[in-house]
Amino acid sequence: MPTPTLIRNAAWTAEWDAASGQHFYGQGRDVLLVAGRIAAITPHDPNAPPPTGAEVIDGSKLLVMPGLINIHTHPTTEPAGRGVREDHGVPE
Repeated sequence: MPTPTLIRNAAWTAEWDAASGQHFYGQGRDVLLVAGRIAAITPHDPNAPPPTGAEVIDGSKLLVMPGLINIHTHPTTEPAGRGVREDHGVPE
């Protein structure tokens, strides 16, 4: 069984509210990860013990958000440079 991870007292969380169908930012949350998936997001309770054997991470200075992928693109300017870069010896 994988070791659970508890991010305690995250400064900010990016969360989904299914009832309203939109994202929102939470503050002061505990985020429990089990087998690489979010198992629970709860308001931080300093008196609540972490799950047995959990790795505990101090989230007080962290923004926790699922699925961030940095594709680093510039879709408004890169197409305009097509052909120009190749002429200047930058093939990629």
